[in-house]
Amino acid sequence: MAVPFGGHPTLEHFIDWATENGCTAQIQTRVHSVTGQPYRSLEVTAPTGAQVALVDPDLSEHLAPSQVTYMQRRLGLKSPFPATPEQPKPNDTEFVQEDGQPFDPPMKGEGKKP
Repeated sequence: MAVPFGGHPTLEHFIDWATENGCTAQIQTRVHSVTGQPYRSLEVTAPTGAQVALVDPDLSEHLAPSQVTYMQRRLGLKSPFPATPEQPKPNDTEFVQEDGQPFDPPMKGEGKKP
């Protein structure tokens, strides 16, 4: 998926950055377990052993910020490329009702005026 605005790296640019920072990248030919058809798989491994695999990669494809975030999270790295912010863990957030008070599930909907 090409992003319609600039500043986003191509997959090749991201892989170049990753290999400069200690990762290894290999394109493997795999065989689909059901159809038996061959396909290409780009497998990137971080120095820590973390991995990410992309099926049938197009190295000239521009990466959306969410794709950069996914690859960073899988590899345990922080790249200089635009990425979407990580979402907080649900236990670290506080739900707030429309009236501004903390969310209380047992009282949900009570006291609201029609």
